[in-house]
Amino acid sequence: MIDSGKSAIRNAPLRRKLRIRISAVVRTRRNAAAEPAPETDFVQADSDSAPEVRLTGPSLATCTARDTKHYSWLRLIITAATSIGANKGIRIGNGSRAAMRKQIALLAALLSSVTACGEPDPDSAASEPDAVTGAAALEIARMPYQESSVRNGGSITGTVELVRDVATDTAVELPEGSDECGTGTIRVPLIHGSGRRVADVVVWLDDARAGKPLPDTRRFTIASARCGFEPRVQAAIKGGMLNVLSNDAIEHRTRFMSASNGRTIETVLQHDAGAVVPVETVLKRSGRVLVRSDLHSWMRGWIQVFDHPYFTVTGATGGFQLDDVPPGRYRLFAWHPRLGQRDTTVSVDAAKPTGLVVRF
Repeated sequence: MIDSGKSAIRNAPLRRKLRIRISAVVRTRRNAAAEPAPETDFVQADSDSAPEVRLTGPSLATCTARDTKHYSWLRLIITAATSIGANKGIRIGNGSRAAMRKQIALLAALLSSVTACGEPDPDSAASEPDAVTGAAALEIARMPYQESSVRNGGSITGTVELVRDVATDTAVELPEGSDECGTGTIRVPLIHGSGRRVADVVVWLDDARAGKPLPDTRRFTIASARCGFEPRVQAAIKGGMLNVLSNDAIEHRTRFMSASNGRTIETVLQHDAGAVVPVETVLKRSGRVLVRSDLHSWMRGWIQVFDHPYFTVTGATGGFQLDDVPPGRYRLFAWHPRLGQRDTTVSVDAAKPTGLVVRF
Protein backbone atom coordinates (compact mmCIF):
# COMPACT_ATOMS: atom_id res chain seq x y z
CA MET A 1 0.00 0.00 0.00
CA ILE A 2 1.25 3.49 -0.85
CA ASP A 3 0.47 6.26 1.62
CA SER A 4 0.25 9.50 -0.35
CA GLY A 5 0.48 11.53 2.86
CA LYS A 6 3.86 10.19 3.95
CA SER A 7 5.03 9.12 0.47
CA ALA A 8 6.29 5.76 1.73
CA ILE A 9 5.63 2.13 0.92
CA ARG A 10 4.84 0.53 4.26
CA ASN A 11 3.96 -3.08 3.47
CA ALA A 12 7.14 -5.09 4.14
CA PRO A 13 6.45 -8.04 1.78
CA LEU A 14 5.58 -5.60 -1.00
CA ARG A 15 8.79 -3.64 -0.35
CA ARG A 16 10.82 -6.83 -0.73
CA LYS A 17 9.01 -7.75 -3.94
CA LEU A 18 9.57 -4.29 -5.39
CA ARG A 19 13.28 -4.45 -4.63
CA ILE A 20 13.51 -7.87 -6.30
CA ARG A 21 11.63 -6.71 -9.38
CA ILE A 22 13.72 -3.53 -9.70
CA SER A 23 16.98 -5.46 -9.48
CA ALA A 24 15.81 -8.12 -11.95
CA VAL A 25 14.78 -5.62 -14.61
CA VAL A 26 17.91 -3.51 -14.16
CA ARG A 27 20.07 -6.61 -14.64
CA THR A 28 18.10 -7.66 -17.70
CA ARG A 29 18.38 -4.32 -19.46
CA ARG A 30 22.07 -3.95 -18.54
CA ASN A 31 22.77 -7.34 -20.11
CA ALA A 32 20.91 -6.29 -23.25
CA ALA A 33 22.80 -3.00 -23.35
CA ALA A 34 26.12 -4.90 -23.15
CA GLU A 35 25.63 -6.32 -26.66
CA PRO A 36 28.12 -4.93 -29.19
CA ALA A 37 26.77 -2.15 -31.39
CA PRO A 38 28.14 -0.19 -34.34
CA GLU A 39 29.96 3.02 -33.57
CA THR A 40 27.23 5.16 -35.17
CA ASP A 41 23.90 4.77 -36.87
CA PHE A 42 24.57 7.46 -39.48
CA VAL A 43 27.73 8.19 -41.45
CA GLN A 44 28.00 11.22 -43.71
CA ALA A 45 29.96 10.24 -46.80
CA ASP A 46 31.73 13.58 -47.10
CA SER A 47 32.71 13.91 -43.46
CA ASP A 48 35.29 12.25 -41.23
CA SER A 49 32.94 12.36 -38.29
CA ALA A 50 29.34 11.27 -37.96
CA PRO A 51 26.54 13.81 -37.47
CA GLU A 52 24.45 13.91 -34.34
CA VAL A 53 22.66 10.60 -33.72
CA ARG A 54 19.55 10.03 -31.64
CA LEU A 55 17.67 6.76 -31.20
CA THR A 56 13.92 7.36 -30.91
CA GLY A 57 12.78 3.76 -30.65
CA PRO A 58 14.15 0.26 -30.03
CA SER A 59 16.50 -0.50 -32.90
CA LEU A 60 15.94 -4.24 -32.61
CA ALA A 61 13.64 -6.48 -30.65
CA THR A 62 15.62 -7.07 -27.43
CA CYS A 63 12.49 -7.98 -25.45
CA THR A 64 12.77 -11.05 -23.27
CA ALA A 65 10.40 -13.10 -21.18
CA ARG A 66 11.99 -11.57 -18.09
CA ASP A 67 11.19 -8.07 -19.37
CA THR A 68 7.53 -9.02 -19.80
CA LYS A 69 7.38 -10.68 -16.39
CA HIS A 70 8.58 -7.58 -14.58
CA TYR A 71 6.87 -4.94 -16.69
CA SER A 72 3.77 -4.65 -14.53
CA TRP A 73 5.91 -4.06 -11.44
CA LEU A 74 7.87 -1.35 -13.19
CA ARG A 75 4.71 0.39 -14.26
CA LEU A 76 3.32 0.26 -10.70
CA ILE A 77 6.47 1.80 -9.25
CA ILE A 78 6.83 4.56 -11.82
CA THR A 79 3.14 5.45 -11.82
CA ALA A 80 3.22 5.81 -8.04
CA ALA A 81 6.41 7.85 -8.16
CA THR A 82 4.98 10.16 -10.80
CA SER A 83 1.70 10.77 -9.01
CA ILE A 84 3.28 11.50 -5.63
CA GLY A 85 6.47 13.17 -6.81
CA ALA A 86 10.04 12.08 -6.22
CA ASN A 87 10.77 15.44 -4.63
CA LYS A 88 8.47 14.47 -1.77
CA GLY A 89 10.80 11.71 -0.71
CA ILE A 90 9.37 8.40 -1.86
CA ARG A 91 11.40 5.63 -0.29
CA ILE A 92 11.54 1.89 -0.78
CA GLY A 93 12.90 0.19 2.32
CA ASN A 94 15.60 2.32 3.91
CA GLY A 95 16.82 4.01 0.74
CA SER A 96 17.63 7.70 0.90
CA ARG A 97 15.58 10.27 -0.97
CA ALA A 98 18.43 11.09 -3.33
CA ALA A 99 19.04 7.43 -4.12
CA MET A 100 15.35 6.84 -4.71
CA ARG A 101 15.09 9.81 -7.07
CA LYS A 102 18.02 8.43 -9.04
CA GLN A 103 16.43 4.99 -9.15
CA ILE A 104 13.10 6.39 -10.34
CA ALA A 105 14.86 8.25 -13.16
CA LEU A 106 16.58 5.02 -14.19
CA LEU A 107 13.30 3.11 -14.11
CA ALA A 108 11.61 5.74 -16.24
CA ALA A 109 14.27 5.27 -18.90
CA LEU A 110 13.95 1.51 -18.69
CA LEU A 111 10.19 1.66 -19.04
CA SER A 112 10.44 3.24 -22.49
CA SER A 113 12.37 0.21 -23.74
CA VAL A 114 10.23 -2.38 -21.98
CA THR A 115 6.84 -1.00 -23.04
CA ALA A 116 6.89 -2.86 -26.34
CA CYS A 117 7.41 -6.10 -24.40
CA GLY A 118 4.80 -5.56 -21.71
CA GLU A 119 1.91 -4.28 -23.80
CA PRO A 120 1.30 -5.57 -27.34
CA ASP A 121 1.03 -3.01 -30.11
CA PRO A 122 -1.49 -3.32 -32.97
CA ASP A 123 1.08 -5.27 -34.98
CA SER A 124 2.33 -7.67 -32.31
CA ALA A 125 1.11 -10.69 -34.26
CA ALA A 126 3.51 -9.85 -37.08
CA SER A 127 6.61 -10.37 -34.90
CA GLU A 128 7.63 -6.80 -35.70
CA PRO A 129 7.56 -4.96 -32.35
CA ASP A 130 8.76 -1.64 -33.77
CA ALA A 131 5.93 -1.20 -36.24
CA VAL A 132 4.42 1.71 -34.32
CA THR A 133 7.66 3.41 -33.33
CA GLY A 134 7.23 7.18 -33.67
CA ALA A 135 3.78 6.85 -35.25
CA ALA A 136 2.10 9.34 -32.91
CA ALA A 137 4.67 12.05 -33.74
CA LEU A 138 3.66 11.86 -37.41
CA GLU A 139 0.13 13.01 -36.53
CA ILE A 140 1.15 16.17 -34.68
CA ALA A 141 -0.35 19.31 -36.25
CA ARG A 142 2.24 21.32 -38.15
CA MET A 143 2.43 24.50 -40.16
CA PRO A 144 0.94 23.97 -43.64
CA TYR A 145 3.50 23.06 -46.28
CA GLN A 146 4.31 25.96 -48.62
CA GLU A 147 5.15 25.24 -52.26
CA SER A 148 7.83 27.51 -53.71
CA SER A 149 10.46 27.67 -56.41
CA VAL A 150 13.67 26.01 -55.21
CA ARG A 151 16.80 27.61 -56.63
CA ASN A 152 20.16 25.93 -56.21
CA GLY A 153 18.55 23.12 -54.27
CA GLY A 154 20.74 20.39 -52.89
CA SER A 155 20.12 16.67 -52.60
CA ILE A 156 20.50 13.87 -50.07
CA THR A 157 21.64 10.52 -51.42
CA GLY A 158 22.27 7.49 -49.31
CA THR A 159 21.87 3.82 -48.51
CA VAL A 160 20.40 1.86 -45.62
CA GLU A 161 22.51 -0.98 -44.25
CA LEU A 162 21.88 -3.75 -41.74
CA VAL A 163 24.91 -4.17 -39.48
CA ARG A 164 23.45 -6.55 -36.90
CA ASP A 165 22.24 -10.10 -37.10
CA VAL A 166 18.46 -10.20 -36.98
CA ALA A 167 15.82 -12.62 -38.24
CA THR A 168 14.77 -11.70 -41.77
CA ASP A 169 11.65 -13.87 -41.82
CA THR A 170 9.33 -15.77 -39.51
CA ALA A 171 7.54 -19.12 -39.66
CA VAL A 172 3.75 -19.32 -39.72
CA GLU A 173 1.88 -22.59 -39.26
CA LEU A 174 -1.24 -22.74 -41.43
CA PRO A 175 -4.10 -25.06 -40.41
CA GLU A 176 -5.59 -27.55 -42.82
CA GLY A 177 -8.30 -26.15 -45.06
CA SER A 178 -6.97 -22.58 -44.85
CA ASP A 179 -8.12 -21.75 -48.44
CA GLU A 180 -5.64 -21.29 -51.29
CA CYS A 181 -2.93 -19.78 -49.10
CA GLY A 182 -1.69 -23.31 -48.46
CA THR A 183 -1.15 -25.55 -45.47
CA GLY A 184 1.73 -26.44 -43.21
CA THR A 185 4.58 -24.06 -42.43
CA ILE A 186 5.24 -21.02 -44.59
CA ARG A 187 7.97 -18.41 -44.31
CA VAL A 188 6.81 -14.80 -44.03
CA PRO A 189 9.54 -12.28 -44.96
CA LEU A 190 10.24 -9.47 -42.49
CA ILE A 191 13.23 -7.81 -44.16
CA HIS A 192 13.88 -7.44 -47.90
CA GLY A 193 16.98 -6.20 -49.63
CA SER A 194 20.23 -7.14 -51.29
CA GLY A 195 22.96 -8.47 -49.03
CA ARG A 196 23.23 -6.03 -46.14
CA ARG A 197 21.27 -3.32 -47.99
CA VAL A 198 17.72 -2.92 -46.68
CA ALA A 199 14.62 -2.27 -48.79
CA ASP A 200 11.24 -0.97 -47.57
CA VAL A 201 12.73 1.75 -45.37
CA VAL A 202 10.76 5.01 -45.33
CA VAL A 203 13.10 8.04 -45.37
CA TRP A 204 11.90 11.61 -44.93
CA LEU A 205 12.75 15.13 -43.78
CA ASP A 206 10.62 15.81 -40.73
CA ASP A 207 10.92 19.60 -40.60
CA ALA A 208 10.73 20.49 -44.30
CA ARG A 209 7.78 22.91 -44.42
CA ALA A 210 8.57 24.74 -47.65
CA GLY A 211 10.10 23.76 -50.95
CA LYS A 212 9.33 22.01 -54.23
CA PRO A 213 5.75 21.39 -55.42
CA LEU A 214 3.80 18.42 -54.13
CA PRO A 215 3.89 15.36 -56.42
CA ASP A 216 1.26 15.08 -59.15
CA THR A 217 0.64 11.43 -58.38
CA ARG A 218 -2.33 11.17 -56.06
CA ARG A 219 -3.44 7.61 -56.76
CA PHE A 220 -1.84 4.68 -54.97
CA THR A 221 -2.41 0.93 -54.91
CA ILE A 222 -2.08 -1.88 -52.40
CA ALA A 223 -2.75 -5.42 -53.60
CA SER A 224 -3.44 -8.72 -51.91
CA ALA A 225 -1.26 -11.11 -53.90
CA ARG A 226 -0.30 -14.68 -52.99
CA CYS A 227 -1.67 -14.06 -49.50
CA GLY A 228 0.57 -11.07 -48.86
CA PHE A 229 0.44 -7.33 -49.42
CA GLU A 230 2.24 -5.65 -52.33
CA PRO A 231 3.90 -3.31 -51.77
CA ARG A 232 4.48 -4.24 -48.18
CA VAL A 233 5.71 -0.74 -47.28
CA GLN A 234 4.88 2.41 -49.20
CA ALA A 235 4.66 6.17 -48.75
CA ALA A 236 1.83 8.35 -50.08
CA ILE A 237 0.76 11.95 -50.21
CA LYS A 238 -2.03 13.18 -47.97
CA GLY A 239 -5.38 13.50 -49.70
CA GLY A 240 -4.67 10.80 -52.29
CA MET A 241 -6.87 7.93 -53.45
CA LEU A 242 -5.96 4.36 -52.50
CA ASN A 243 -7.02 1.50 -54.78
CA VAL A 244 -7.36 -1.74 -52.82
CA LEU A 245 -6.80 -4.60 -55.26
CA SER A 246 -7.12 -8.36 -54.82
CA ASN A 247 -5.16 -10.71 -57.09
CA ASP A 248 -6.22 -13.80 -55.17
CA ALA A 249 -9.26 -15.93 -55.97
CA ILE A 250 -10.16 -16.12 -52.28
CA GLU A 251 -11.89 -13.91 -49.76
CA HIS A 252 -9.86 -11.08 -48.23
CA ARG A 253 -11.00 -8.67 -45.54
CA THR A 254 -8.41 -5.90 -45.34
CA ARG A 255 -8.40 -3.59 -42.35
CA PHE A 256 -6.65 -0.20 -42.32
CA MET A 257 -5.74 1.08 -38.87
CA SER A 258 -3.96 4.05 -37.31
CA ALA A 259 -0.57 2.75 -36.17
CA SER A 260 -0.53 5.27 -33.32
CA ASN A 261 -3.73 4.19 -31.57
CA GLY A 262 -4.99 1.05 -33.31
CA ARG A 263 -8.29 2.59 -34.42
CA THR A 264 -9.85 1.25 -37.61
CA ILE A 265 -9.93 3.72 -40.50
CA GLU A 266 -11.53 1.50 -43.15
CA THR A 267 -12.34 -2.16 -43.81
CA VAL A 268 -12.53 -3.57 -47.35
CA LEU A 269 -14.09 -6.96 -48.15
CA GLN A 270 -13.19 -8.68 -51.44
CA HIS A 271 -14.21 -12.11 -52.79
CA ASP A 272 -12.65 -12.52 -56.24
CA ALA A 273 -9.41 -11.92 -58.11
CA GLY A 274 -9.38 -8.61 -59.97
CA ALA A 275 -11.66 -6.81 -57.54
CA VAL A 276 -10.67 -3.15 -57.03
CA VAL A 277 -12.11 -0.93 -54.32
CA PRO A 278 -11.08 2.78 -54.29
CA VAL A 279 -11.05 4.40 -50.83
CA GLU A 280 -10.37 8.01 -49.82
CA THR A 281 -10.42 7.73 -46.04
CA VAL A 282 -7.10 5.87 -45.63
CA LEU A 283 -4.94 8.72 -46.98
CA LYS A 284 -7.04 11.52 -45.55
CA ARG A 285 -4.60 12.43 -42.75
CA SER A 286 -0.84 12.43 -42.23
CA GLY A 287 0.48 9.52 -40.21
CA ARG A 288 1.35 5.83 -40.36
CA VAL A 289 -1.30 3.33 -41.41
CA LEU A 290 -1.13 -0.33 -40.44
CA VAL A 291 -2.71 -2.69 -42.99
CA ARG A 292 -3.78 -6.12 -41.82
CA SER A 293 -5.97 -9.00 -42.90
CA ASP A 294 -8.79 -10.12 -40.64
CA LEU A 295 -8.74 -13.58 -42.26
CA HIS A 296 -4.99 -14.21 -42.66
CA SER A 297 -3.17 -13.12 -39.54
CA TRP A 298 0.32 -13.04 -41.06
CA MET A 299 -0.58 -10.46 -43.72
CA ARG A 300 0.77 -7.03 -42.75
CA GLY A 301 1.53 -3.85 -44.64
CA TRP A 302 2.25 -0.18 -43.88
CA ILE A 303 1.50 3.11 -45.56
CA GLN A 304 3.13 6.30 -44.33
CA VAL A 305 1.18 9.41 -45.34
CA PHE A 306 2.92 12.79 -45.73
CA ASP A 307 1.76 16.36 -46.32
CA HIS A 308 5.05 17.34 -48.02
CA PRO A 309 7.12 15.91 -50.91
CA TYR A 310 10.40 15.16 -49.13
CA PHE A 311 9.99 11.43 -48.58
CA THR A 312 10.91 8.19 -50.30
CA VAL A 313 11.10 4.42 -49.73
CA THR A 314 14.29 2.44 -50.33
CA GLY A 315 14.32 -0.07 -53.16
CA ALA A 316 15.88 -3.52 -53.38
CA THR A 317 19.44 -2.11 -53.21
CA GLY A 318 18.70 -0.04 -50.10
CA GLY A 319 19.27 3.29 -51.86
CA PHE A 320 17.36 6.55 -51.46
CA GLN A 321 17.48 10.10 -52.81
CA LEU A 322 15.75 13.35 -51.90
CA ASP A 323 16.03 16.06 -54.59
CA ASP A 324 15.45 19.83 -54.78
CA VAL A 325 15.99 20.36 -51.06
CA PRO A 326 16.36 24.02 -50.06
CA PRO A 327 19.77 24.63 -48.41
CA GLY A 328 19.70 24.32 -44.64
CA ARG A 329 19.73 21.90 -41.73
CA TYR A 330 17.05 19.23 -41.44
CA ARG A 331 16.03 16.33 -39.28
CA LEU A 332 16.14 13.18 -41.39
CA PHE A 333 14.25 10.08 -40.27
CA ALA A 334 14.46 6.48 -41.43
CA TRP A 335 11.89 3.88 -40.35
CA HIS A 336 11.41 0.17 -40.97
CA PRO A 337 8.62 -1.95 -39.43
CA ARG A 338 11.05 -4.62 -38.23
CA LEU A 339 14.11 -2.53 -37.39
CA GLY A 340 12.57 0.58 -35.85
CA GLN A 341 13.46 4.21 -36.36
CA ARG A 342 16.60 6.33 -36.64
CA ASP A 343 16.96 10.09 -36.96
CA THR A 344 19.82 12.51 -37.43
CA THR A 345 20.57 16.12 -38.33
CA VAL A 346 21.79 16.60 -41.88
CA SER A 347 23.10 19.75 -43.60
CA VAL A 348 22.23 20.45 -47.24
CA ASP A 349 24.38 22.85 -49.25
CA ALA A 350 23.22 24.75 -52.32
CA ALA A 351 23.50 22.77 -55.56
CA LYS A 352 25.52 20.03 -53.86
CA PRO A 353 24.78 16.42 -52.97
CA THR A 354 25.00 15.18 -49.39
CA GLY A 355 25.89 11.51 -48.92
CA LEU A 356 24.55 9.50 -45.99
CA VAL A 357 24.65 5.90 -44.79
CA VAL A 358 21.93 4.82 -42.38
CA ARG A 359 22.78 1.81 -40.22
CA PHE A 360 20.40 -0.47 -38.35
